[in-house]
Amino acid sequence: MRRLVIRTEANAATATGHMRRCLNIAEAAREHGAEVLFIVAEEISVRLPQEAGYPVWCLNRPFDAFDSEVPLIGEKLREQGIRERDDAVYLIDSYFVSDTYLQAMSKLVRTAYIDDLHERIWSCDTLICYGMYAEDYDYVKEYPGAQLLLGETYMPMNRIYRDLPEHDIREDLKEVLVVSGGTDPVHFLPQFLKLVAEQTAWREIRFTLIAGALDPDLPELKRMAEALENVTICGPIPNLKAALQNSDLAITAAGTTLYELAATGTPGICYALADNQIPNAEAFAKRDLFLFAGYIHIDGFSKETLQKQLEQMRDAALRREMSKRLRRLTDGRGAERIARALLSE
Repeated sequence: MRRLVIRTEANAATATGHMRRCLNIAEAAREHGAEVLFIVAEEISVRLPQEAGYPVWCLNRPFDAFDSEVPLIGEKLREQGIRERDDAVYLIDSYFVSDTYLQAMSKLVRTAYIDDLHERIWSCDTLICYGMYAEDYDYVKEYPGAQLLLGETYMPMNRIYRDLPEHDIREDLKEVLVVSGGTDPVHFLPQFLKLVAEQTAWREIRFTLIAGALDPDLPELKRMAEALENVTICGPIPNLKAALQNSDLAITAAGTTLYELAATGTPGICYALADNQIPNAEAFAKRDLFLFAGYIHIDGFSKETLQKQLEQMRDAALRREMSKRLRRLTDGRGAERIARALLSE
């Protein structure tokens, strides 16, 4: 069975989404009997894969200097007994990679790249784009001869989201979950908490805000919530599954969490924190799977838009129909499909 080597990061600049989707693929690969090694640039990125039980090699270099690390990677692969291209698959998940780097790595091992921006054509053996917007691009023409893993069926989710039951949609909007992902660079959660404090009509709604592992605002959020009886503040939790299943509505950044909401059938409002989240958010909104509150980095925090959309989501019929459409989107087995394809190619 071919080995899987994963090169990614989880820090304040990259957040944790890249690492977590790679961990999901790693888990699926391990289920298929593969050996998995993580390679990261900085110590801050070691914790998550190490806690999951994977060997991790830290380069102790800047996380965005890929080209200069090629000799080190080659040496490490040889140490691992990887001397032929077919001895391993090298999965890369980073926006800071260059095509020069991919070309160099492709001479050493089979390469796979997760692309959710479509900014250029990459030199790789396998191209992964799990977004619903993958159908908008002509990947077949752009990647002749490459293995293409395209569309939402390849969304690399944690195994706990596989084949879940239908979501129980209650008539009243009582439980709202608010998350921003691994980090919150635009301080969305504190701004949202101010909105909650202003809305007397929302006093009967229980809001649970979950701050990510790299969110610096957690102490401030807890201080702000002391005066609000209908707000609970949580730090990082292992996964959102139970929280999503117990929520009538989720408000979230438009990253990988959207697919977790789809797996649980939880209706939601999404907003974009970065450029790469816009195609996802727009694709979900176009299919009436979520309401889209806009790109916060450009438009700023629109209290009026979010307030209007939350009031709109009080409609149980709307939430029920949204939940049904979401449940048809994914079965939670995308990571398994990716691992199987990478290891069998």
